[in-house]
Amino acid sequence: GDDSDVEVVGMGGIKSKPRMAASTSDGSDSDESCFLSEGPSSGEQLSAVPPWRGAIYAPTNPPAVDLAPPEAELRPGWVHGYRGFDTRRAALWTGHAHTLAYAATSLVVCYDPNAHKQCLFSRHTDDVLGLTVHRPNGLVASAQKSYREGGRTRKPTIWVWDAGSCEPIQGPLVFTGCNQRWVSLLAFTPSASTLISVGADDDHLLVLWDWRNGVALCHVLTHRERLFGLRCAPWLPPPVPAAEGGDTAGGAAQDDAWVVAVGKGFARAYRAAELPGRHGTRLALPGRERSAALLSVGFTREGQVVVGSASGALHAFELATGQLVASARDAHAGPVHVLAEGPAGCLLSCGKDGRVRMWSADGALAPISSHPVLTGVERGLALLGPDPRLRALDWSDEAGLLLGTWASELLIVPPPGSAAPPRLVTRGHAQHSSVEPSAAAAPDTEGEGVGGAARALAAPALGLKLGIVASGGDDAALRVWDLVACALSLDVSVAAPISALAFDPSSGRPISEDGPGALSEDGPGSISGGAGSLSGWGGSISGARGLRLAVGYADGTWEVNRLDVLRPGASSLQASSHPGSSHAASPRAASSAQAASLQASSPAGPSGPSPCASVAAAPLLSRGSVPKHPRRITQAAFSPSGQWLALGCADATIYLHDVAPISSDGRCEGGVVARCLGHSSVITQIDWTVDSYVVRSNCNGHELRFFDIPSGEQITLASACRDLDWASHTAVLAWHAQGVFTRGRDGNGILSAARSPSGRLLATTDDLSQVNLHRFPCVLPEKPGHPNRTSALGHASPALACVWAEMPGAHAAGAESAVLVTAGGHDLCLIQWDVRAASTQGPAVQTEWGSA
Repeated sequence: GDDSDVEVVGMGGIKSKPRMAASTSDGSDSDESCFLSEGPSSGEQLSAVPPWRGAIYAPTNPPAVDLAPPEAELRPGWVHGYRGFDTRRAALWTGHAHTLAYAATSLVVCYDPNAHKQCLFSRHTDDVLGLTVHRPNGLVASAQKSYREGGRTRKPTIWVWDAGSCEPIQGPLVFTGCNQRWVSLLAFTPSASTLISVGADDDHLLVLWDWRNGVALCHVLTHRERLFGLRCAPWLPPPVPAAEGGDTAGGAAQDDAWVVAVGKGFARAYRAAELPGRHGTRLALPGRERSAALLSVGFTREGQVVVGSASGALHAFELATGQLVASARDAHAGPVHVLAEGPAGCLLSCGKDGRVRMWSADGALAPISSHPVLTGVERGLALLGPDPRLRALDWSDEAGLLLGTWASELLIVPPPGSAAPPRLVTRGHAQHSSVEPSAAAAPDTEGEGVGGAARALAAPALGLKLGIVASGGDDAALRVWDLVACALSLDVSVAAPISALAFDPSSGRPISEDGPGALSEDGPGSISGGAGSLSGWGGSISGARGLRLAVGYADGTWEVNRLDVLRPGASSLQASSHPGSSHAASPRAASSAQAASLQASSPAGPSGPSPCASVAAAPLLSRGSVPKHPRRITQAAFSPSGQWLALGCADATIYLHDVAPISSDGRCEGGVVARCLGHSSVITQIDWTVDSYVVRSNCNGHELRFFDIPSGEQITLASACRDLDWASHTAVLAWHAQGVFTRGRDGNGILSAARSPSGRLLATTDDLSQVNLHRFPCVLPEKPGHPNRTSALGHASPALACVWAEMPGAHAAGAESAVLVTAGGHDLCLIQWDVRAASTQGPAVQTEWGSA
């Protein structure tokens, strides 16, 4: 897609957000029994109740039901991902000890790469689209989009907070009539006493804030078209005579600074002390640039302002007069997204062409082709994926160069003289290149994640308490995450968008059972080494071999892969692909750059690299060797025995495949054994019984069905399944989850569910972007003033999946010995949640590797 102007900041449809402090819903005051007694032998009861209600029967000996909310709450512990696909300059160095801040979901992450620690600012309620910092004072300002709460549309909010503690200093700042829809442009004046913002209202009003007192000083009309860039010059202009100063709202004293705003055919410089009386100085754009989209603003040491264009040109102007002093017509082969002040006053630029260029500090825009910083950039760009469209850039003399890409990658290039190599901070999921939003696109009003083109999905954690989770999405990338080290362990490009993932719970053999040197195999994926131990895990498990992962694709194809996982303490693995695999053509999977990428994606801890698990992948059943299903695969689930794989598709059918291993390395044939028919819509959840003889499933038609395995026949007498022992509880339309729905939404709004390993909690995600905890089972709805859940906000769009990962020893005694992982839809991030005793602690969260 062409982003010659800018991707529309997005924005998505406005969601209805609940108040988290009062997570109650209206309910009936009447006592409602959670047990439905079976009537005459008439099968399912489909009269006056939803279809799934008629298929629910209580167990013969039901467990005791506690109507109180659980004595636990969720706190975001780590965010995997970065919002780079529709933001610009959303990753910046702060003034606090080499810490960088970047937007992700409705959270802002402050990350210390030396300590590998995240501190999360969580006061926002929706997508964070604007970010700015004031390094000398260690301040961060962030802004979000509008949202709905309590049936009303709430305006975008701005918060100012401390970069070190992530505690709010002032906010939320809201100006009625200004800064509507969303706020994506923010800037501090040099003294930090004034904050400047521009929103998406029709007139794109520029607002000056006395943020410490929470007062808007004035606002100025800028342009009817969108603005794409806003910066304050790092120096103060000469004093303005008192007679020339503009009147401010209420006569309050205003800080003075040069403010430059650019947009579609618009470039103007303002003096803050003259506002709102004067409307600034128009920058004299040359020729066709007067109608082009201007995207970025930077400043030279000599006092000029430089503007980057969508045509790839740079133009330097005198601030006081607006006169053009220099131009570089072919600075980039595409839009110039970011300009930043670099080492020794030089100017740095980056853009869609994936290049970083350096320019002279005198405003003449003379290119500098040889510099140690540029040498480090070339080394760092080799760690990124193909076509690295750069959308964030910032320089710090102490910390180096920070780069962010449209594909949600963050890269740190150390300053000259540092012995450290370039390294990746995060590599999140991103939108697929075929659905990249264009400049002409209107803001998305079709909702976020649930039906859109951009999504991310999570798979269940591996067994053997390894703390590993896999994820995939429409960006055609398969990733394996280490939840203990809070790092990316494997990143593989695949041939099609991923729509379903599942691990085989019966596969995998602990390396510690094999003894030193026992883990080995033939072929390019061979690995060998002795067994080690990981302290705090309650055993000597250092990894597992032969773990099977099923991958379902949006085009109806699927495959089964083998993963070998090695924990620190044993020799390292090399990521590889088997010859003939669909991964073999992927540059990220088969080239030597992949090994370097994996090493770089393991952030350094306080005394060196963090103990990130190594993962090697090889195919057991390639997608080209099995029949293609007619529609998108929406769900995948292995049977507990490992013999069967159930694939739910968008054609309302569950296909049962025989994936029993036929060789010692786990290879299988994958033939279709049966088709489970009976649903009327897209399959959404699949559960197996412990003995692998019955499947339970939900669909978008609000149906609960049971099927006999391996015949695939539907079990029409639902009461025959009332006492079955289920291996998983992901179905949201089932007896154990009757109480998770709010009043008036029976069967609607809940997107995923998962029971905790302890069996005490049921986690759900809903279409209001909440992540909820209930007691298990949850069979009675909540009543007004008596909630049956604790809820948390972290995602900026509905989370499409939630899974539990066992991590013994990572929590205090008596707490849930697992973490919850949720995968956002449109926000494209995974959040790792800690389960803690319910409390009223503040929203700032700090997490170090090994403690999450």
